[in-house]
Amino acid sequence: MINDRQELIFYIPSIERGGVEKNLFELLSLLTKDKKFKLKLVTYEKPKNFQHKNIKIITSIKLGIKNRPLKYIVCFFLLFFQINSKKQIVVSYQNNIFAILVSMIRGCKVLIRCNTSLKKYINNKLTKTFYRFLYSKADKIIVNSKDFKKEFKKILNLNAYLIYNALNIKKIKSLSRVKYRNNFFDKNHLNLISVGRLVPQKDQITLLKAVNYAKDKTKIKLLIMGSGAERNFLNNYIYTKGLRKIVKILDFSKNPYPQVKNADALVLSSLFEGFPNVLIEAQILKTLIIASNCPTGPREIIEKNLRGIIFKKGDYLNLGKLLINVNKESKINKKRVLNGYNYAKKFEHKKHYNSFKKLVYFL
Repeated sequence: MINDRQELIFYIPSIERGGVEKNLFELLSLLTKDKKFKLKLVTYEKPKNFQHKNIKIITSIKLGIKNRPLKYIVCFFLLFFQINSKKQIVVSYQNNIFAILVSMIRGCKVLIRCNTSLKKYINNKLTKTFYRFLYSKADKIIVNSKDFKKEFKKILNLNAYLIYNALNIKKIKSLSRVKYRNNFFDKNHLNLISVGRLVPQKDQITLLKAVNYAKDKTKIKLLIMGSGAERNFLNNYIYTKGLRKIVKILDFSKNPYPQVKNADALVLSSLFEGFPNVLIEAQILKTLIIASNCPTGPREIIEKNLRGIIFKKGDYLNLGKLLINVNKESKINKKRVLNGYNYAKKFEHKKHYNSFKKLVYFL
């Protein structure tokens, strides 16, 4: 139950430029306005784009560690020594196992938020038993999609609470109106955009192969916005296939919304997700979304092609053929965009903030 100045310790060892971090910072911004909470954030290093006087940020000394598992170990001890009362509540956004272990040792409550499909790391009886045991020790489990909630029940026989990702719709629309210089998109082409980290999970290579397949059958351009280890690999494919005139990779941007708004479609080619913010953000900006049928999130958001277009994950031919036909289905796509825009309204951040508060209240 929430007492005066209930202490919440948010735990996210490795802060990257993704939807998980964006969701966390949105929630923290709202919590700072509530005088009932005392807030701490435990992470390896201070976030560059998020500071607030009402949040105490706990970080390590500068050790120069880039390896994520080593950051997890450092942050385990940072979190461990922050716990001095059973009344404290740990809210874990990453590396949930260490957060649960700390709560078991120190006797505090822990609420874990799961961001990625269980199918990514539970692939045999041993891992299933391991995760079922540890996750059962969490006081509450939060997931961000209906399919994800079903996964927890089916795979681990555990109940999870569904709280969708919180998005500041007014802010997204405002940022989308910022002027920028765009010499890449061409009104005579199908202009595609992909926004996300350049990592194997996002499977941008399938998107590039699809564009390469479609380019001789329709005028097409692709803008990829993101940073990560796969950049050289993707650039090599672009050069090898002679796609430099129609494909461009830009570094991660804090504000991709003007480009998303001006694209004809946003494509998500991921192999797995939790609940991809970028699809909802595109819907808010009335941009058509095309996504793989990966677990979890896209199928729920698009719902049988009513609010976008689904393709088979990893299947570049399936995606390529869909891209060729996008302009031929303009009437249907306008309806999909409108359906998506109306659907996205339910992700207004204040609604989900209230759901989080209620969950904490009953811990």
